[in-house]
Amino acid sequence: MPISQPPPPIASVQPETKNTVGSPLPRSALLWAAGILLISVVGGTVWLKATPAAQPKLKWTAASLALTLSPGDTATRIVTLTSDTTIGNIQLEAVPAIAPFLTIQPTSFSTFPANQSQTVRLLFTIPQGTTLGTYDGTIHVRNGSQTLPQTLKVGLTLWNAFYSPELGISIKYPPDFVKAPTSATDVVGFTANTPDQDASGIWIHAIPNDAGASLIDWWNSRHFAAPASNPSARIVAGRAAIEVTVDPDGLPETHVIVANGSTIYDILLASLNGTIAESILATLAF
Repeated sequence: MPISQPPPPIASVQPETKNTVGSPLPRSALLWAAGILLISVVGGTVWLKATPAAQPKLKWTAASLALTLSPGDTATRIVTLTSDTTIGNIQLEAVPAIAPFLTIQPTSFSTFPANQSQTVRLLFTIPQGTTLGTYDGTIHVRNGSQTLPQTLKVGLTLWNAFYSPELGISIKYPPDFVKAPTSATDVVGFTANTPDQDASGIWIHAIPNDAGASLIDWWNSRHFAAPASNPSARIVAGRAAIEVTVDPDGLPETHVIVANGSTIYDILLASLNGTIAESILATLAF
């Protein structure tokens, strides 16, 4: 009689796990969800990046400085610098073109409070023998290793210097001008081409004004053929002056009349470029 075999074991079937609120998902489900999220980012990986802090905005007293000096001169300018944000570790540095002539005080600030102007002293020193000409550069502001965009532009113009104790004046003139020869002690001239009194240039005549006449009365008393009916008022060397343009013999002349004490100075601008004329007049000092 055949021996009967026992029936095969019945495989146990585990009930399906259902996720309910608050119950953890199986690890496989988490991996699957992560894979779907990664694929959904248009084939690439997205990295979250922190937004950089806004760069502080600085403001100088003026956007630029312009000085006309001569070898041997020194000059000081005071400027201020303001930031809209409190920052630290600020350094001030001049570019090489102007660095040999400039000392900055202070050169650094450990703390720079917001909206509080900080004073910076700029000392310009021009050594004897420095080549005349124009030297342009900037003063940079650094915040740590970062250079901020707000620079201070500096323009240095180096000219010849003239001083006359007899006339009581000092003045500067460009390298391509020459001092005109004259035997008079009350006149000095600088011309743009040749040492000739008839050439274009600037001439300064010092004349006593013991009577204390006004500038207009003095002009009219000496130039009765061309009275100053409507002169232009202006400032020269910090003093009130008048400017008169006449046209003798078809050759326009501009005279600037200014007084210092009991002396009147008749400054003749003969066929001179307006920009150069104003630049020279700006250096006149008594």
